[in-house]
Amino acid sequence: MADEVEQNLDAPKIQQPTDAAKQDGVITGQPNQEVHGKAFATAHKDDKYPSGIMPALHESFGIEGDLTPADTGKKPADLRIAVRDDYLDRSEYKRESEVERHARVMAGHYAAGETVAHFAQRPGATDAMSASPIFTHAIKELNNCAWGNAIRIWRGHPTEITDYSAEYNLMELDSKDGARRQVEVFSHEAYHATHQDLDKLFGKNGAVTPQEFINIKMQQEAGAFLQEIKTNEELHSSRPTPLHAGDDPNKHIEYMWVDRANPKGEPQKQDMNSLLVRDNGKINEEASLEKLETFLRAHPAAIKDRNGGYTKDSSGNYAMNDYVLHYGNAHGSYKEEFNNNRSRLIKLGYIQD
Repeated sequence: MADEVEQNLDAPKIQQPTDAAKQDGVITGQPNQEVHGKAFATAHKDDKYPSGIMPALHESFGIEGDLTPADTGKKPADLRIAVRDDYLDRSEYKRESEVERHARVMAGHYAAGETVAHFAQRPGATDAMSASPIFTHAIKELNNCAWGNAIRIWRGHPTEITDYSAEYNLMELDSKDGARRQVEVFSHEAYHATHQDLDKLFGKNGAVTPQEFINIKMQQEAGAFLQEIKTNEELHSSRPTPLHAGDDPNKHIEYMWVDRANPKGEPQKQDMNSLLVRDNGKINEEASLEKLETFLRAHPAAIKDRNGGYTKDSSGNYAMNDYVLHYGNAHGSYKEEFNNNRSRLIKLGYIQD
């Protein structure tokens, strides 16, 4: 979306902590196409523990007025539990000072964020809710989930990633994205926030196997993309003016991927809407989810750099977010923390003993 459109829709900026202005491992643009898995591992490479459960977002599209203390709030200490949506390899951890820095930045974003309820009352969000039943459903699911009141929404640029962080109850959006794109990203991340499959991952029969863990995570990714794509199509169909002024009416969800067999080759573009399976014009959700998951398993995402290009290693190979490889590596941390996380989830009432 054009810069002047974003400016018209922007809310007053909330001052961010000075240490939140610039961080390592930033992935920008095309948020959901480069996100999760490798993206989360890159952004959270400094975390001490693979942990958490929930999110946050700030001054989305439009929207006037200042945030109140009730909107920003503080994160309850007992909600910082060890069950994050993405689990990291222990080999990626860095020195303690970097862990502390990252924690301060995320805490600052959380404190500057707004609640889902405040976000939903803003004009930009209400425009989207009137146009997209899927987006409306995403808002309702966040309000109804057990940790919904703890979620905060923060928006800034540059962000480490546009993502849902279960560890910090924080949903981060890129303020440089246009209003429609932010709504689509919100729908994607809201799905991750409300579909964590805690009963499957932390059941009384013990930790799931590595293959089961990968399957659960890949199903979550497919579900998040499906919700994002359906929101995109509903917004294009109804085209609420505040969300589409100056926008391409035919813009679909795009995913940039790297060929495993030719990592030096330029990233390729996939129109994700084209992967949906339709029966008599209606989306077949089961078949669409299967097709999306199959695609994501076979096509690692390209990783954006700060300058709008794509990250390469010292050998000239494009960096990639290989979902299957990432979640396979993450299983060890998940299994190691299983008993502690299960006990805390039971205590919080999120799963049954």
